[in-house]
Amino acid sequence: MGTAKTVNPAEPKTPIALPGLVAAGMLLVGGAAAVAFSWPGHWSYDSVVELDQGRSGIYNAWHPPVTAWLLGLADRLQRGGALFTVLEGALVFASLASLALMARRGGWAVVAAAALALATPQLAIYPAIVWKDVLFAGAALAAFACLAWYGRGWPSPRLRWALLVKAGALLALAALARQNGLILIPVAAVTAGWIAARQATARPWARGVAAGAVLLAVAIGVAVAGSAALKTRSDGQNERQRQWTELRLYEMVAARQLDPGAGFPILAARAPAMNAFLLGQGPRLFNTQRIDPLVQNDTVAAHEDADRPAVLAQWRAIFAARPWLYLRVRAELFRQVFAAPDIEACVPLSVGVNGPPEEMKRLGFETRYSDADDVVFTYAQAFFHSPVFSHAAWALLAAALMIALLLRRRPEDLAVAGLLAAALTFTASFFAISIACDYRYLYFLDLSALAGAVYAAGTAQFARR
Repeated sequence: MGTAKTVNPAEPKTPIALPGLVAAGMLLVGGAAAVAFSWPGHWSYDSVVELDQGRSGIYNAWHPPVTAWLLGLADRLQRGGALFTVLEGALVFASLASLALMARRGGWAVVAAAALALATPQLAIYPAIVWKDVLFAGAALAAFACLAWYGRGWPSPRLRWALLVKAGALLALAALARQNGLILIPVAAVTAGWIAARQATARPWARGVAAGAVLLAVAIGVAVAGSAALKTRSDGQNERQRQWTELRLYEMVAARQLDPGAGFPILAARAPAMNAFLLGQGPRLFNTQRIDPLVQNDTVAAHEDADRPAVLAQWRAIFAARPWLYLRVRAELFRQVFAAPDIEACVPLSVGVNGPPEEMKRLGFETRYSDADDVVFTYAQAFFHSPVFSHAAWALLAAALMIALLLRRRPEDLAVAGLLAAALTFTASFFAISIACDYRYLYFLDLSALAGAVYAAGTAQFARR
């Protein structure tokens, strides 16, 4: 975690400089304009279903219940749930603006970085899309922005502890919005501990451990309490178990695609109908870009609950004996979501309003694809085959920025480096769980790299000093 901090006499005493104020103002005004232009937001199949659940107050685990709950709150404040986009936009743009405010007196590059960031579809469009992935990314970014100000505001004990608790609560929201978002919590705890250890003038290790423990306790405590509260409004279905069963079916068919000689003898003996389906229709329905064609059919729906033990046994038998085959399967599925070789097939964004007819009718929604929606889509489309819509490019930028900030190691640098490390770790987690190549799954990576670039541009002048 490091040693006690040595104060640099060249560090400006004024915490906020003019370049940061200008860039932060641009980000806030640009963010408000982006959300307003797309008002009342872009609604896809998932978001329409989640709003319907939020209005009814009964949630299922196919979608994160916290998103449905928040949509329900937004719906009660203003019919239609459009205020949810205000929450998403506030999390994203307020966090970016807070990092821009850290720019130093000579850091005018932050203004150019903010302008370029605002021009990307990831900021110009995505915060107005009602997706759990945007909620997750905004909450996670806000948590690490709190940690950056935690480092900056260290001289004030009340401020720093308030920011630490706030960061923990935001991480809990992120974890509730995406299951694998839990992976961010230990990264943030280490980050908070490292910052505390470098700032403390006495017992740095003890201060570091205490800070990390508080963040862990708040984040996990709020996440567990929130999950328990949301479960009281569950529909009682075993959606999570079905999701894991379908993932195993998907991986087994993928294994057979890579090795046509792979068979399913356990299924043949204990679940003959499922075995016949996987051998017969499985190859035709299998798609490396999406699990849906394989598992959304009557055979899987009719047998997946009863056949779950046999499916698990068969999955273990195949991959325990051939771990290299499992790695090949996961590498190919991860390649689809990380590299997105066919960007149009990976839903790079969603504009307008569209959803299942029954839920649309209950909500009073009508299908929408307006002239404004067409402008938004056409603008984004111009970037589809550029590095702007390449997770690999954003990952390279994130890794480079993380290394540079870790070499500098100011308290705020550690927080932003922690953000980038969390984004890269979150991305890597999809190696084990990816089931589709939807671009939004790794939106957090893109957003973190943009935030890191804005922060680094504003503080580069200080580094040269």
